[in-house]
Amino acid sequence: MNQIIKRKIMIILLSIVGIVLLLIGGVFAIGATLPVRHTASVVANVNASPEKIWSFITDYKSFPSWRSELSEVRAVDDTQGRTSWIEVSKFGEMPLTVEQSDPPRRLVTRISGKDLQFGGTWSFEIEPQGNQTKVTITENGEVYSPLFRFMSKFIFGHDTHLKSYAKQLEAKLQAEVN
Repeated sequence: MNQIIKRKIMIILLSIVGIVLLLIGGVFAIGATLPVRHTASVVANVNASPEKIWSFITDYKSFPSWRSELSEVRAVDDTQGRTSWIEVSKFGEMPLTVEQSDPPRRLVTRISGKDLQFGGTWSFEIEPQGNQTKVTITENGEVYSPLFRFMSKFIFGHDTHLKSYAKQLEAKLQAEVN
């Protein structure tokens, strides 16, 4: 190859690498400007009693039977006597602990693991509404990595897991009714 062609190829390759590095740097810079904390909520109106809903959202051992993303759930001995478990999915393990429990009205769970890319709580508010029950699930989340903050905000959405959970809960409760 002659020198001119080699030089043009090198310039093109360096330009591509430069653009990729600028994009990655931009994603990190934008992510760094986003707040660590966020709040997202979903509401589901389901044809089940508050007690039935409570039994499903607190029976963590049965979660893999209706939550498709989970392959396993393991009980954890909590030194403070709280209900704790580990959810296992293709993304790894997520330790959770019940922080507040007011059956069958309010449940708050917290991600209790250390050294994770995220943390926070999920609050479940359960309210009878005639023949249905309104379930409000609120995530008060924290995303520590600027890269994951960018992805959570602009690519996945803060409410993606909430929506999936609510949809699967509704489907499980509907299957129980039929």
